[in-house]
Amino acid sequence: MPGKTIKSIERFLSALVKRYDEVDARREEAIRVNRDLLRHSTNAIFELARGSCGRGLRELRRARRCLRRALEIVSSVPEEERQHIIRVLGDGLREFVEGALLYQYVCGRKLRGFDLEELSLLNPSSVIEGIFDFIGELRRIFLEKLIGGDVREASKYLEDMREMYNMLARLNIKDYYLPSLKRRLDILRSQIDKSMEDLHVALARGQGR
Repeated sequence: MPGKTIKSIERFLSALVKRYDEVDARREEAIRVNRDLLRHSTNAIFELARGSCGRGLRELRRARRCLRRALEIVSSVPEEERQHIIRVLGDGLREFVEGALLYQYVCGRKLRGFDLEELSLLNPSSVIEGIFDFIGELRRIFLEKLIGGDVREASKYLEDMREMYNMLARLNIKDYYLPSLKRRLDILRSQIDKSMEDLHVALARGQGR
């Protein structure tokens, strides 16, 4: 029955092409959504860094809508193909995590619907990267406080950076799950050491208050 065999292969290949065409269409949509997610999250971080909680929150809400759409796209694809979509959302998710954490830290309020554990089910590496980026943003604020002469406030930011570093350093997770963890820890350790040096210099000079 060679004819039937060839026909069955032909039907299978045709169905496979259709399946991947559909996944590609969803992937292209996810790329567009991720671009908006990244833009609004970046805008939020910019506004929050300037001390504008209101404008930062507005941008985060726009980013949250993009993230919800991204999750809908992921859910619309067969489970075995979802990694193709999730991969293109990494940068946007990372930036959103950074922005939402910064909003919670600076403004003292949690973004409604923001859940690190839930997001980690989608892409744990991006969530961890977002946490590291958030700590990096604290380093920037620390330097601003130090330059402005507010040594006491700067030291609080540094202490929080050290506390979060210690939490991350205690993670017992294999490299193949979070391949960038060790590298990011090394970078953060270096940033904290440099920040401690900067703080000691300021204290030695009797700078600020």
